[in-house]
Amino acid sequence: MNRKQSNKLASYAAVEAALKSHPEVATTPGLPAKLTTLSSKIEEIKSLVQTQTQPIQASTAKRDQRLEEMTGTTLEIAGFVTSLAREQNLPDLLRTVDVAPGFRRARRAYRLGLAQRVLEAAQGVLAQLATYGVTEETMTAFEARIQSADEGLAIPRSTVVAKKAATLKLASVFEEVDVLLEDHLDRLVFPLRNTHVEFYAVYRAARAIVDRRGGRRATGEAETPTPEATTSASAGATTMETAAA
Repeated sequence: MNRKQSNKLASYAAVEAALKSHPEVATTPGLPAKLTTLSSKIEEIKSLVQTQTQPIQASTAKRDQRLEEMTGTTLEIAGFVTSLAREQNLPDLLRTVDVAPGFRRARRAYRLGLAQRVLEAAQGVLAQLATYGVTEETMTAFEARIQSADEGLAIPRSTVVAKKAATLKLASVFEEVDVLLEDHLDRLVFPLRNTHVEFYAVYRAARAIVDRRGGRRATGEAETPTPEATTSASAGATTMETAAA
């Protein structure tokens, strides 16, 4: 979310608070439903911002954790099968499960392929591995870790795609809220300008978009409404006020 959007969101939240804190809203035709829509859109924006700002490092760490769990299990199972192969003089089986500790540094796709190979080899001699404590449950858990690691390879890429999609969606949702405010809420609140003067003033103040610049604001520094505040908060009301005059 950029600075302009952040400033707008602050204004949206202020409008929502103003509407929720004044009982006259509940009895004004059309306002309660539009307030509900505004609240829903604000929550959608917050959810999109969470997606947009999620760190890619967390996705990478999750992928690597799954790979490490699979790698550790692969080395364990390969060790059991290697012992069995040497004990029973099974050279082909021994070559199949030949996994060096350096396997951890191999390419991710290669590790997945080798883990699958060890799994299939172990399943072929499962009955004989019983003396090593290897059971069907062991194989099921091993297979699940391979699948989890395989799915984990896509996590970082999926995160990047989700972040980009959230950024695009944010722009459209902000546009929807601007339309909701300018074409609906501003017009529904306008008739209250004379009967509920205090509420109308609070609402108009909430509609002003304050430009909160990056960095620390000096103590006592005034907040200056952006030109957009005049457009979004006042254009519709000014037109109606002129007509009313």
